[in-house]
Amino acid sequence: GNCKTTMIATISPEAAHTDESISTCQFAQRVALTKNSARINEEVDPELVIQRLRAEVKRLRDEVAFLSGKDDDDSSNDGEEEN
Repeated sequence: GNCKTTMIATISPEAAHTDESISTCQFAQRVALTKNSARINEEVDPELVIQRLRAEVKRLRDEVAFLSGKDDDDSSNDGEEEN
């Protein structure tokens, strides 16, 4: 989940419960090694996601055009290469 997790292990000092207490301590040790990554739950507007993705696509296309040495006039053919 998206929360901090706490493990509380309780053991008994009675000799009759030694095996159970050792088992509990071993389990608590394994739980302590577990990593949890909390993150904020947020609802994202689908239109905003689409807008961000379109901006990223445009930025990447501009970068590809720049790196391939094409001018802005060459991009008017909507990505089709001339033969």
